[in-house]
Amino acid sequence: PPKGIEFDLILIDEASQLKPEFALGALARAKRAAIMGDPMQMPPSSTFERQIDIDEDEEVQTIDEKSILDVALTKFEARRDLKWHYRSKHESLINFSNYHFYNKQLIIPPSANDEFAIKNNYLDDGIYTARSADDAKTLKERAGVNIVEASKISERVINFMKECVKNKKNKSCLLVTMNTQQRDLIDEEIRLLASKSNEANEYISSWEETMEPFVVKNLENVQGDERDVIFISTLFGPNKDNKVMQRFGPINQPKGHRRLNVLFTRAKENVELFTSLTPNQITEGGEKGRQIFKSYLEYAKIK
Repeated sequence: PPKGIEFDLILIDEASQLKPEFALGALARAKRAAIMGDPMQMPPSSTFERQIDIDEDEEVQTIDEKSILDVALTKFEARRDLKWHYRSKHESLINFSNYHFYNKQLIIPPSANDEFAIKNNYLDDGIYTARSADDAKTLKERAGVNIVEASKISERVINFMKECVKNKKNKSCLLVTMNTQQRDLIDEEIRLLASKSNEANEYISSWEETMEPFVVKNLENVQGDERDVIFISTLFGPNKDNKVMQRFGPINQPKGHRRLNVLFTRAKENVELFTSLTPNQITEGGEKGRQIFKSYLEYAKIK
């Protein structure tokens, strides 16, 4: 009932992902509010509220909406920017986003290690099997995947786990890819490989009950996560006819660049990138997300 519940203070975290209508009921019952979030991170999306099989190759599927943070930034004058960046233990992990998203305003503690913290693994034999009318019958079970990338990144992650156990390195990791089909394929591959390795099983078990368990996630679900090492399968690449279609799923949406910013800033120590694309295979123009994707592939080539 009206005035049945009142709050002295409402705290809203990860406000960039929260739709205004989900916050207004609490705000209306509060004397004060602190709305916290990053306008350069994940927007609310109604796409993944629908319990249907979504074709993530189509450009019309993802519907981004305004967040309570977007509304607050236009309505409230009191604003405080948090500029200190603590997650990344090497400047190269955050410099890209600092330049492209934060106008070089972030304050980054320097690292004693001068080694570039992003490793780029380019796979020249990777093929992206996108959904199409011609492929509908033959590729129905494995549409929207890159089998070569899935295999290579899975092998690397298993080897990483083995190295950590053998050398007693206490390093967490997370694997991220661009859609649910590739996520499921990689998850299956890693489970299969782990079933044949005592060390990999030991690694996975040792992190299971912690705040940083090993999981395979798609792009839409990584906000809020952090790990020592982030493995990324960029998924997209040439098709069977050696042509790169300029369709990159949610990345091509008007706020697709914000999804990439979240992805590129999850690592504390290292990023390992597995990609079947070179920067020059992505055309100029289009949505900002596509250009950010192109720029990051170029950035990751730095040694």
